[in-house]
Amino acid sequence: MQIERDRDNRRMFIGQKRYLNRILEQCKMQDCKGCRTPMDPKENLAKPEDKDITGTTEYKSLVGSVMYAMLGTRPDLGYAISMLKQV
Repeated sequence: MQIERDRDNRRMFIGQKRYLNRILEQCKMQDCKGCRTPMDPKENLAKPEDKDITGTTEYKSLVGSVMYAMLGTRPDLGYAISMLKQV
C-alpha cells in the first residue's frame, strides 16, 4: 500500500498502484486504456469461453484480488466486482 502526505495542503493519498499493476500483468492487460468509471452499468457480461480463461480457479483468484483492492482503497470497484462474481 502506498501512502503519500501533503502537509502544506493537509491532504493524504492512499493507493495500491503497484498491486493493481501486478493484477493487470497477470491478466495480460498492462497496456489497456483507463477510463473514468470502472464499469458501464448497462454492460451485459457474457460467460467467458474456455480459451479466454484457463480455469475457474484463476478467474476466482483474479476477482478476489480486485476485491482486496476495493476493500483497501478502491470502493468504486464494488459494482464491477459484484457483476463479475455473477458471471
